[in-house]
Amino acid sequence: MFDIPYTTLQRHCARKDLRCYGGQTVLLEEEESNLSTVIVCMADWGFPMTFQGIRFIVKGYLDREGRRENRFEENLPSDDWVRGFLRRNKNLTVRLSENIKRCRAGVDSNCINAYFDNLEESLEGIPPGNLVNFDGTKFLG
Repeated sequence: MFDIPYTTLQRHCARKDLRCYGGQTVLLEEEESNLSTVIVCMADWGFPMTFQGIRFIVKGYLDREGRRENRFEENLPSDDWVRGFLRRNKNLTVRLSENIKRCRAGVDSNCINAYFDNLEESLEGIPPGNLVNFDGTKFLG
Protein backbone atom coordinates (compact mmCIF):
# COMPACT_ATOMS: atom_id res chain seq x y z
CA MET A 1 0.00 0.00 0.00
CA PHE A 2 2.87 2.46 0.85
CA ASP A 3 5.54 0.89 -1.41
CA ILE A 4 7.91 0.19 1.51
CA PRO A 5 10.43 -2.53 0.63
CA TYR A 6 9.98 -5.80 2.51
CA THR A 7 13.61 -5.72 3.74
CA THR A 8 13.07 -2.28 5.31
CA LEU A 9 10.04 -3.54 7.22
CA GLN A 10 11.94 -6.66 8.25
CA ARG A 11 14.90 -4.58 9.53
CA HIS A 12 12.61 -2.28 11.52
CA CYS A 13 10.78 -5.23 13.06
CA ALA A 14 14.13 -6.79 14.04
CA ARG A 15 15.38 -3.35 15.30
CA LYS A 16 18.68 -3.80 13.45
CA ASP A 17 20.84 -0.89 12.33
CA LEU A 18 18.30 1.84 13.08
CA ARG A 19 20.02 5.17 12.75
CA CYS A 20 18.87 8.60 13.86
CA TYR A 21 17.18 10.85 11.36
CA GLY A 22 19.42 13.40 9.66
CA GLY A 23 23.12 13.20 8.96
CA GLN A 24 25.36 10.88 10.91
CA THR A 25 27.64 12.31 13.57
CA VAL A 26 31.29 12.83 12.78
CA LEU A 27 32.53 11.36 16.05
CA LEU A 28 31.47 8.00 17.37
CA GLU A 29 29.26 7.91 20.47
CA GLU A 30 32.23 6.86 22.62
CA GLU A 31 34.40 9.67 21.21
CA GLU A 32 31.69 12.26 21.93
CA SER A 33 31.31 10.87 25.44
CA ASN A 34 35.07 11.17 26.03
CA LEU A 35 35.07 14.74 24.66
CA SER A 36 32.17 15.61 26.97
CA THR A 37 34.11 14.19 29.95
CA VAL A 38 37.18 16.26 29.02
CA ILE A 39 35.11 19.45 28.74
CA VAL A 40 33.55 18.87 32.17
CA CYS A 41 36.98 18.10 33.66
CA MET A 42 38.49 21.28 32.20
CA ALA A 43 35.62 23.33 33.68
CA ASP A 44 36.15 21.67 37.08
CA TRP A 45 39.82 22.67 36.90
CA GLY A 46 38.77 26.27 36.29
CA PHE A 47 39.32 26.37 32.53
CA PRO A 48 35.87 26.32 30.92
CA MET A 49 35.90 25.64 27.19
CA THR A 50 34.63 28.07 24.56
CA PHE A 51 33.07 27.09 21.25
CA GLN A 52 36.39 27.83 19.58
CA GLY A 53 38.27 25.69 22.11
CA ILE A 54 35.97 22.73 21.49
CA ARG A 55 36.38 23.18 17.73
CA PHE A 56 40.19 23.12 17.99
CA ILE A 57 40.16 20.07 20.27
CA VAL A 58 38.09 18.15 17.71
CA LYS A 59 40.32 19.34 14.84
CA GLY A 60 43.44 18.23 16.72
CA TYR A 61 41.88 14.86 17.49
CA LEU A 62 40.86 14.23 13.89
CA ASP A 63 44.29 15.31 12.63
CA ARG A 64 46.11 13.02 15.10
CA GLU A 65 43.86 10.10 14.13
CA GLY A 66 44.62 10.77 10.45
CA ARG A 67 40.92 11.18 9.70
CA ARG A 68 39.78 13.63 7.06
CA GLU A 69 36.25 14.97 7.49
CA ASN A 70 34.95 16.49 4.26
CA ARG A 71 32.05 18.20 6.06
CA PHE A 72 34.58 20.39 7.93
CA GLU A 73 36.80 22.97 6.29
CA GLU A 74 40.38 21.81 6.99
CA ASN A 75 39.01 19.38 9.63
CA LEU A 76 37.78 22.31 11.75
CA PRO A 77 34.14 21.94 12.87
CA SER A 78 31.80 24.90 12.66
CA ASP A 79 29.93 26.60 15.50
CA ASP A 80 26.81 24.81 14.23
CA TRP A 81 28.52 21.46 14.83
CA VAL A 82 29.36 22.55 18.40
CA ARG A 83 25.72 23.53 18.98
CA GLY A 84 24.63 20.10 17.75
CA PHE A 85 27.23 18.45 19.99
CA LEU A 86 25.87 20.39 22.98
CA ARG A 87 22.31 19.32 22.10
CA ARG A 88 23.41 15.67 21.99
CA ASN A 89 25.26 15.97 25.33
CA LYS A 90 22.74 17.33 27.79
CA ASN A 91 25.28 17.26 30.67
CA LEU A 92 27.02 20.27 29.08
CA THR A 93 25.68 23.80 29.32
CA VAL A 94 26.69 27.16 27.89
CA ARG A 95 27.24 29.83 30.48
CA LEU A 96 28.35 33.41 30.11
CA SER A 97 31.07 34.53 32.47
CA GLU A 98 30.40 37.34 34.88
CA ASN A 99 32.83 39.82 36.35
CA ILE A 100 33.42 39.33 40.04
CA LYS A 101 33.28 42.14 42.55
CA ARG A 102 36.56 43.76 43.58
CA CYS A 103 36.17 42.65 47.19
CA ARG A 104 36.03 39.00 46.08
CA ALA A 105 38.92 39.41 43.65
CA GLY A 106 41.18 41.15 46.15
CA VAL A 107 44.06 38.99 47.30
CA ASP A 108 46.53 40.17 49.92
CA SER A 109 50.16 39.18 50.42
CA ASN A 110 49.27 36.84 53.33
CA CYS A 111 47.04 34.79 51.05
CA ILE A 112 49.74 34.56 48.37
CA ASN A 113 52.43 33.62 50.89
CA ALA A 114 50.17 30.92 52.38
CA TYR A 115 49.59 29.51 48.88
CA PHE A 116 53.31 29.21 48.14
CA ASP A 117 54.05 27.76 51.59
CA ASN A 118 51.41 25.09 50.96
CA LEU A 119 52.75 24.48 47.44
CA GLU A 120 56.29 24.03 48.79
CA GLU A 121 55.06 21.39 51.26
CA SER A 122 53.01 19.63 48.58
CA LEU A 123 55.93 19.39 46.14
CA GLU A 124 58.46 18.19 48.70
CA GLY A 125 60.17 15.01 47.49
CA ILE A 126 58.80 15.21 43.93
CA PRO A 127 61.52 15.22 41.24
CA PRO A 128 61.43 18.30 38.97
CA GLY A 129 61.07 16.03 35.91
CA ASN A 130 57.66 14.92 37.18
CA LEU A 131 56.24 18.46 37.33
CA VAL A 132 54.08 19.87 34.56
CA ASN A 133 53.21 23.54 34.16
CA PHE A 134 49.90 24.43 32.50
CA ASP A 135 49.79 28.06 31.40
CA GLY A 136 46.43 28.02 29.58
CA THR A 137 47.78 27.63 26.05
CA LYS A 138 50.03 24.57 26.08
CA PHE A 139 51.74 22.05 28.30
CA LEU A 140 55.37 22.60 29.16
CA GLY A 141 57.53 19.96 30.82
